Amino acid sequence: MIFYFCINTKIYLEARNILRFRYSQQVTKAPVGYKKNLRNILKIIILSLMTESASDFKIEGELIQQGAEARIYKSGKSGKEVILKYRFPKTYRHPSLDERLRKARTKAVLLLLDVGIVYRTFCWKKMKKFLEVKLIKKAEAAKIRVPKVLREDRNNCLIVMEYITLPSVRQILKQYYDPENHEYLQKEGLVLPLLRELGTCIAKLHESTIIHGDLTTSNMFYDIEKRELILIDFGLSNVSMRAEDMAVDLYVLERALISTHNNSEFMIEIIYQSYIGHFSEKNNRGKEVLKRLEVVKQRGRKRSMVG
Repeated sequence: MIFYFCINTKIYLEARNILRFRYSQQVTKAPVGYKKNLRNILKIIILSLMTESASDFKIEGELIQQGAEARIYKSGKSGKEVILKYRFPKTYRHPSLDERLRKARTKAVLLLLDVGIVYRTFCWKKMKKFLEVKLIKKAEAAKIRVPKVLREDRNNCLIVMEYITLPSVRQILKQYYDPENHEYLQKEGLVLPLLRELGTCIAKLHESTIIHGDLTTSNMFYDIEKRELILIDFGLSNVSMRAEDMAVDLYVLERALISTHNNSEFMIEIIYQSYIGHFSEKNNRGKEVLKRLEVVKQRGRKRSMVG
């Protein structure tokens, strides 16, 4: 059983209150030692909350994507569409506990709790993350094009954002690949500028200490006319100054390119050249991150060999 960390004391107290109400014969006092006793208590929680249901917040719109944590809807009239990102309730949790957990996730102050288990930690200041909305604004301040946040409803765990009608980088790379010649069409006029912009965009992100966490070509849009890249989905993002975290961010992108696109080695080379080029004007941070990336790759290879 994997125990994920929760850094909100109120969530722990809510869990304790639920136990006192339902299991008064088993739990008479709050545990003195959190780390020693909380696991046993929460084993009881998971058994009871698996059968609970939560009322879902109804949204008018077209469901276009669903992940483990959120649903993405398109809503609004033609020409005035918006994107709604909704963190939906988990039916296996008690409604009051689930509400606290989802609001905490929207505030990005805890790690994922997919199995419904909370575990108190005492180093919350080190683990605290920025709000997703704040990260988007932080990226925008770094001159990275991102969707505009129109509204944030924390009570219902809902974020309203600009709807982008541009094609994704994945769609463009698929569309302009020639399988017969194993080459990209409009390589000089489109593909190379796109890849260079991608490398520069990630460098700006890391320069601002933002770790995206889910760098895939589906989470990027490209404006061909303006030659601008738009990054979306900061739901897994956090803030870090460590070269290790930046290297892992690049590793996620590299694995996504290899698994999704042809000629991935060519693309990776161009992206990394642009990444280093952005940093070289100021410092050697880019080379440091790529050097660390090799260590991350070695760990990945060993893990896949072991299974």
